[in-house]
Amino acid sequence: MATNSTNMKYWQDDPAKGDAPRAADAHLTAEETEALNRLYPTSAKPATQTVDPNATAASRLYGTLGLEQVIDRNESDLFVHAGRGAADHRQLRQTFVNFVKAGVPDGIARELAEKFIDGEIGAARRPAAEIDTAADALEQQITAWHAETREYLRLQYGAQAAEDLLERTRKYVASVPGLGAVLDKHGVGSRPDVVKQLVHHVFITGYR
Repeated sequence: MATNSTNMKYWQDDPAKGDAPRAADAHLTAEETEALNRLYPTSAKPATQTVDPNATAASRLYGTLGLEQVIDRNESDLFVHAGRGAADHRQLRQTFVNFVKAGVPDGIARELAEKFIDGEIGAARRPAAEIDTAADALEQQITAWHAETREYLRLQYGAQAAEDLLERTRKYVASVPGLGAVLDKHGVGSRPDVVKQLVHHVFITGYR
């Protein structure tokens, strides 16, 4: 039976070395630029916004209303299928809000929440007879994802610069309480789109 222990394999050193490094300021594609604009939307916000009277203090201060709505709209499914009660749900919401408080972009936090919740509900719905098969399939998928993402980063930044960015991203993940635990479940932290967004965030912010 496969386990979740390799879900974060991507954050481990890869002995494979390759091409000479390319300048770390490689141009992003239009698709990547659009994705980053969704993650860092402050410049696109209108001058005036209507404040939801039901917004929590955290959502007003940190702009996490959209994130909290993503989590709250799944409350009933999490209760019915995963047995998460009200206290569990509040704790889950607070976990992701804390990511934003720690500096994780709201767009990344929302995507992580969606993928994590989908994984929780999917795992809870899965018949016992299919657990081992599903775990093995996930392990194979994770291996393919790692190869895809490493190749993307190598082409985007060059082999040496990509490895440096990965190491900085590992440090960034470790610096945010609870983030590694979320990434380590259901293959969330191995998905190419998640890794790319975290790496781009580290690249843009210059985190070291």
